[in-house]
Amino acid sequence: MVVKELDDIGGNLPAGKLILDQRRQLREDEWGKFLSLLNDASFWQLQTRTDKLVRDGASWIIEGRKDGKTHLVDRWSPASGKYREACLYLLELSRLKIKDVY
Repeated sequence: MVVKELDDIGGNLPAGKLILDQRRQLREDEWGKFLSLLNDASFWQLQTRTDKLVRDGASWIIEGRKDGKTHLVDRWSPASGKYREACLYLLELSRLKIKDVY
């Protein structure tokens, strides 16, 4: 797992200074649970983006590669659901200390 964190100077843009760049090997059970959560979310069948106009929040993006194909899912601050669960599990695995999750 690669964990990168930017300072908050970018505002609404994906910009800012890199303040954390870490790697760690996931255990087999961690990886298996993540794959199970992706499967439960029907990740490979989800649309890349949904049209949703919002003023505040965060992009929750997962990009994967399977059978030679890349798939990206981008959701704006999902309030509930299986995709949110998969993303929250990734945050847990990252060991980042996040005060507010949008």
